[in-house]
Amino acid sequence: MVAWMARAIISLRYRVEIRGLEEVRARGRRGILFLPSHLALIDPAILMAVLDPAFHPQPLADEYQASKPVVGWFMRTFGALIIPNLERRGREAGQTTRRVLNETMDLLRAGENLLFYPAGRLRHDRLRRFLNGG
Repeated sequence: MVAWMARAIISLRYRVEIRGLEEVRARGRRGILFLPSHLALIDPAILMAVLDPAFHPQPLADEYQASKPVVGWFMRTFGALIIPNLERRGREAGQTTRRVLNETMDLLRAGENLLFYPAGRLRHDRLRRFLNGG
């Protein structure tokens, strides 16, 4: 139901075109690790809304992103596995990170689908170069 509502809300602002999902379905619907590469902030919501009806992926999220109020609510709703932010916590997060990664491998072996969204940052390099005359 949440995915249906999300698709309805997203459609008010974005025109989403999906390509290749039938090919993924044809290969099976179990044990898939989805690895999107675009870094727009709305992408995780769009991907969960699109993938959930057929694949029910469990998201993996960076703890910094998941600590934000709205994002955190969605992460809890979809049962996200939270990966410690190594950049912020350093070595102290190593053991927890290994535990979460082992858990993700176990889930994939058990046929669960996962959506791992990068914790990268939006890039503004082109705009910065343009504004600096480069």
